[in-house]
Amino acid sequence: VCILHVVPDRDQPHECVAAFVDAVPSGSYVVLSHVTDDIEGTDMAKVAARLDERMRTTNPPALRNRADVTRFLLGLEILEPGVVPAPMWRPDDPRAAARGRVSPLYAAVARKP
Repeated sequence: VCILHVVPDRDQPHECVAAFVDAVPSGSYVVLSHVTDDIEGTDMAKVAARLDERMRTTNPPALRNRADVTRFLLGLEILEPGVVPAPMWRPDDPRAAARGRVSPLYAAVARKP
């Protein structure tokens, strides 16, 4: 388990996930969620700044866009519906999810071939 949105780019998070994926057998699944500023960007930037201020850490929150989140799953078979806002990942009632507030969080599931 790795909380990617607190792992800065300087710590090579994509390489860390790749090492984890290399260690699991073929047929394994990777479940991923990640905070983003693609969705509600201004608000998320404010949230990240506030968390950084309150946490007083050398690892400020890392808000990654869809392309960066998708990059964590390179070489894997991404299940439908792909890398999408969390409420849109296979909702029980797609109409309810469409009416709800969009979450500033991407979610995906992928299978190691």
